[in-house]
Parts: sequence; structure tokens; C-alpha cells
Amino acid sequence: AIAAAYDTSGKVKYDRGDALSLPYPAASFDVVCAMDFLEHVEEPARAIKEAARVLAPGGLFFFHTFNRNWLSWLIAIKGVEWFVRNKPKHMHVLRLFLKPSEVKAMCERAGMGSVTMHGSRPKISRAFFDMLRTGSVSSEFEFVFTRSTLLGFTGHARRACPPLRRGDRAGIRVHREALPPFAGRGRASLADATCVDRGEPQWGNRRPRSDLHALYALANAGHRDA
Repeated sequence: AIAAAYDTSGKVKYDRGDALSLPYPAASFDVVCAMDFLEHVEEPARAIKEAARVLAPGGLFFFHTFNRNWLSWLIAIKGVEWFVRNKPKHMHVLRLFLKPSEVKAMCERAGMGSVTMHGSRPKISRAFFDMLRTGSVSSEFEFVFTRSTLLGFTGHARRACPPLRRGDRAGIRVHREALPPFAGRGRASLADATCVDRGEPQWGNRRPRSDLHALYALANAGHRDA
């Protein structure tokens, strides 16, 4: 209800459900996002496994969460308590924060590979200092990517493709009907991908933007490259 109230596009469908038992068939989505989510659940491995279940082969799982250490305790827990008004009690709990190696292992156990991570931190800007002064987080407040994952990290993993069967045409299995490219700009969507024996997507005659920046832009609203 809160997300819908702040959604100015009117184009998003919101479903209420359990992240540990999603109300969708297997292989329903090309992309699943868990942004600022994993650090709020007691069983993140189960949530990641369920995300992998509803991903189509070759699909992407995007995540952002906080590292478990003294710096994240100081900034993401104590800093929020000191400088942000009207925050929920125990909004962040240090024991629920996750180390990058733990998230990588969870993704791999859930059948996802090619795990890539980038560090992230708040952008030092006017909006950041306004938050410290007023206790209110404005829509201009942003995170940026960094080399260090010490505070927090954003990343993605790819759902593994099923093993090829003898007789698959040209050694390739198409896992979904092709959809139009991103906004008509000639970029392939994930549903254009086909699975090959390397477990990686191929894009026909079109090439996606490097480092999946197009999809990161969709998944990481408010994040920018440092």
C-alpha cells in the first residue's frame, strides 16, 4: 500500500505475498530484485532460493544489502538512529546483515552463478547534508557504486540454464519467446536470450550494453556510478 501510494507512474502491479513462498509458477520472470531487502529477513537463503525458482533460465537476480561489520553498524544502524526522524524501531539489526561471501554462496546453492558485486555507499551531496540537518530523507538522496564492499554492496546473479539434451537444435535451447528490445532503442531484453552449453545468454545479432548497465539502471533506481 505504501509503495503504491508513492508510485507516480501508475504502471506497476503490486501483489502481496510471502517472499519465502511466492505465488508465481517457476520460471515466471526474467528479472527479480531484492533491493534493501535481504537484511530484513531471518532466512535470506530461503528468500534467494525462492527468487531463483521464479526466474527463467538465464534470468537475473539483483540485490543490494549491507555488510556485517563495525562500519555498517556505525552508519546504517547508529547513523540512522541519530540523524533520521520517524524511523521504525530496530529497522536494521546487525546480525541480519550479510557478508558478500555469504550472499554469493546462497546464490550458488540456489542454482545461480556469475555472481557480480559492486560496493555502494551514500553519495556525499546536498541531500546528504540536508538529511543530517533536518532528519528527513529527500527524494534526491542517492547511493553510488564504489570499489569497496565494506559498507554495503549491490550485485546480480544469473539463473543457470538447464542441461542441454541430445538433439537440441544447433546445441542451443531457447527458453522463452523473444520480446521487443528495451524501449525500442535496439537493446536486447533478457527474454531474447538463449541458453548455450556455457550457461550464458546469447543475444542473436544484437549485443547488450556492457556490464548490464541497462538492467542495473532499472533495478537500482537512485544509484549512480561513482
